[in-house]
Amino acid sequence: MATATATADRIGAYRIEGELGRGAFGVVYRAHAISRPDAPVALKVVENRGNLDRLMLEPALLSELHHPCIVRLEDYFLDGDRLALALELIKGDDLKTCLDRGETFGQAEVRDLLVQMAGALAEAHTHSVVHRDIKLSNILVDRTAGRTRFVLTDFGIGR
Repeated sequence: MATATATADRIGAYRIEGELGRGAFGVVYRAHAISRPDAPVALKVVENRGNLDRLMLEPALLSELHHPCIVRLEDYFLDGDRLALALELIKGDDLKTCLDRGETFGQAEVRDLLVQMAGALAEAHTHSVVHRDIKLSNILVDRTAGRTRFVLTDFGIGR
């Protein structure tokens, strides 16, 4: 892990392409490593609220987990008093947004969701990781490979 500096269109070694979303503790940007412009990532930038050890928990947890239904950690670093995590970019919305938009899921997709999330949680629990914030907005829906893949994200309050 390194310490980096931010400019208006860049954070550390990552060029910002645009904002993907905001939460209570930070912002997620679409970005790419300057050395790899063809490999976009979701760059999550989290504000330090006084407890650096707590802030570093998410990358520590994610670095242990390797499952197709858990968002993949590619890099992380400190940017001043903020933590930046370069995560696998999932091309799709979160499950809450899909449902709010009126999308419906058939029985097969619901079964896939349950099986995939059970697999993701089993992987986490094998490594003694508890997510602690499972909700629709923390499940991303990836439809780019034919069959829908549901991806669990945001281990920020995990243990």
